[in-house]
Amino acid sequence: MEEIKQKLQEEKKQILMELQTQRAFNQDDSRKDVGDEVDSSVNEQARELSLLMRDRNRERLEAIEEAIQRMQTGDYGFCEECGDPIPKRRLIAMPLARMCVNCQQDQERANTALGATSSTMYLNSLPPEN
Repeated sequence: MEEIKQKLQEEKKQILMELQTQRAFNQDDSRKDVGDEVDSSVNEQARELSLLMRDRNRERLEAIEEAIQRMQTGDYGFCEECGDPIPKRRLIAMPLARMCVNCQQDQERANTALGATSSTMYLNSLPPEN
């Protein structure tokens, strides 16, 4: 587990550096003079991408901190659905895994079925074509 914890701490450090870089970029970008409409559009797209990356990094950082917390409490490495131990090979490959492979697959199948059901319900709610 120490190897996995170290990997998570290294990723946490990397994400914190990326967040700091993004913050500096956003501050610098807000001071730039907006040129023509094309420049403005490009700047807006860059800002949106930066915000998406920031949000993704924050979510990942939160997941890493939760995993480290679970390590400290002894809850790490156990499936949140069935309670069985998650194989070490899976944890090494996916340190943020919260479920064993079987439960993860069950959840993905359920989500897929739910999506299909939602799509069918939506299509059935549309008025008939004439």
